Amino acid sequence: MTKTIYPSTLRRHPLQARARARVARLLDCARAIIAEIGADELTMTELAHRADVPIGSVYQYFEDRTAVLAVLMEEATAMAARTLQASVSQARNVPELADGATAAALRLYVAFRSIPYLRDLWSGTEAHKKLRPIDIEASRSTARWFAAKVSSLSPAAMPAAQIECSAFLMCEFCLSAVRLASEMPEDEGARLMESFAATLHREILIWAG
Repeated sequence: MTKTIYPSTLRRHPLQARARARVARLLDCARAIIAEIGADELTMTELAHRADVPIGSVYQYFEDRTAVLAVLMEEATAMAARTLQASVSQARNVPELADGATAAALRLYVAFRSIPYLRDLWSGTEAHKKLRPIDIEASRSTARWFAAKVSSLSPAAMPAAQIECSAFLMCEFCLSAVRLASEMPEDEGARLMESFAATLHREILIWAG
């Protein structure tokens, strides 16, 4: 996954190459810790130990463990949004848009299964009061973008506000479906995602009118 630094969630923005490399290493170590023992077990002390840096170096860039998780959450939600946009960017009509969106959901599922820390990150932050808003805002932003895309391709589409509301729900359902399917045996997970993809496809066609 592309390493992305979000100044809004960093205590100090790394300007020099050495500083950027240190923050990237801290985030790599955070991902490894989450993949091995879960997001709940991530601590600043363990992060410093794993990265082999003084703990003061961790606090130089991150206020606390929540700030570390926030960067990873923003990175993950940005990846999901890019996956959707790339999958539907060439759509010439709503059926093609629906095909692209379902393909994006399936790609997200593959990412969850192949990138070990993603599932534990999302599961560990789902009920977190400070981190859950990142996830919600990402779903809202994606829903607004997708509603505009549907409206631009179908003159007979439902009102944009109505599409946006339904798309917001489907974004949240998609993440829930991906999380659940990732926890199941691979064959069952694949069937669950195929079922969700069919539901998503039908819903998008309904939005188009």
